[in-house]
Amino acid sequence: MTTVAHTPKKGYRTIRLPLAESEYDRFLTDRSYAKDRLEELYGECAELFPEAFPWGYSFFGFTEPSIKQQLLCRRIRLDQGRTVFTIAPAFVMPYMTGRTQDVDQALFLMRFHVPCWAIAHVFGHDAMYWYRLLPCQPPREPWKKRMEFLPAKRRPWMPSMRRRLSIPMAGKPRKAPGRPCSPTSR
Repeated sequence: MTTVAHTPKKGYRTIRLPLAESEYDRFLTDRSYAKDRLEELYGECAELFPEAFPWGYSFFGFTEPSIKQQLLCRRIRLDQGRTVFTIAPAFVMPYMTGRTQDVDQALFLMRFHVPCWAIAHVFGHDAMYWYRLLPCQPPREPWKKRMEFLPAKRRPWMPSMRRRLSIPMAGKPRKAPGRPCSPTSR
């Protein structure tokens, strides 16, 4: 099961590695240390790397500093296929939205369906910040909110509802978006 709606056409180009924050500055500045550390991490967890990694790679500079975290990432280019990958540390969230130690407890609470406004009240930021951190959101279907107010000919996908009248639940006529209040008008 995948949490991504569709796989990108060019594939994933980010390798997220378990680099400690204390060693990351040295990983960026010391080229030989970075090469040794990449080889060591490939030996420990080869599934994080692309398939063509063992056939060789070369360093390909750095990314621009992240606006949100002010963090550089190292880039490598594989010898086979000439594909460029970004090496991102695991102590930041994807898209550099925050540090994992800062959002860890809030993401734990989100597993129990704590609303985003409550998490924003406790941990700071705003509710949309925490909503965007959710790993996978179900697609929004606003047309399913008030289907009972649509005339039967407008909802052919619901055959059992065709003979029902479009009468609101509370008895008061409510206006559906773009429709007049009268239940007889079409």
